[in-house]
Amino acid sequence: MELIVVIAIIAILVALATHLFLGYTNKANITKHRNNLRVLENVSEHHYNKTQSWPRLGTEPYTAEQINEYCNLVMDYTGEIIELDPSGNYYDIDYDALSEYVKIPEDDKKYYRIQ
Repeated sequence: MELIVVIAIIAILVALATHLFLGYTNKANITKHRNNLRVLENVSEHHYNKTQSWPRLGTEPYTAEQINEYCNLVMDYTGEIIELDPSGNYYDIDYDALSEYVKIPEDDKKYYRIQ
């Protein structure tokens, strides 16, 4: 009987610790993405100053529907609302153009757009 009580207590502690750990992991990922955004903003401006062109892939911007879908994904992930420039054009970032300045992990590239 004592063994069952001890196992139950350990199970409860593990469940609580797992919940806390997952919360910290999510916060760490959000912080990582915010820091990556700051770096990408800085190196994009540096690239523009050097070449007089923004590091974007293609010439066709995303449609309003695609941008709204992207913003909804960010809101679901972070809980924060993104305010966009309604007249802005948004593109994927050309990471090859920025490779001289920064290296973003391949799995993280899908999270960033440039205006």
